[in-house]
Amino acid sequence: MKRIASIAALGLTLSACGSGDVTTDDADVDSDGEVSINEAAAVAEASGMKPLPGKYRVTSDLGGMKTNVEYCLSQEEADRGFEEMMQEGQEGDCSYEKFELAGNDLDAVLVCKTDAGDMRMTMAGEVSPTASDLEIGMSGSMGGMNVDMSMKAQQERIGDCDE
Repeated sequence: MKRIASIAALGLTLSACGSGDVTTDDADVDSDGEVSINEAAAVAEASGMKPLPGKYRVTSDLGGMKTNVEYCLSQEEADRGFEEMMQEGQEGDCSYEKFELAGNDLDAVLVCKTDAGDMRMTMAGEVSPTASDLEIGMSGSMGGMNVDMSMKAQQERIGDCDE
């Protein structure tokens, strides 16, 4: 469940770039053909927008199995910066093969190389500072097993964090 919440949080974090259209070429600051987590975070930071702190609900649908998870994004966590938030839940050496944001429309491909195998995650949908609605696909090899799954994840801010 934490992994699903992290994926949805990643979508919300990416929404901070929404002040202008961003393509893979724009975000690839060092022109090496891929967008690192650091580069994507820098684009988000440069936009001057951040996700709003508060209580969020993540609703995911994985093969007809729906789950709801709630978490609190504190002001401190929001202030820590996007790089840390984008790396949360990611294991191994990860970079974006594709990173495009036009208004609130996100289309991204994240590739992670780990000791257990390589994973490719696609994310497409709408994002904003308080919500996301994403179609997510994951494929690759993990510990000798092939993984190929898709899910839908919606996230919305539902209020302030409980004290």
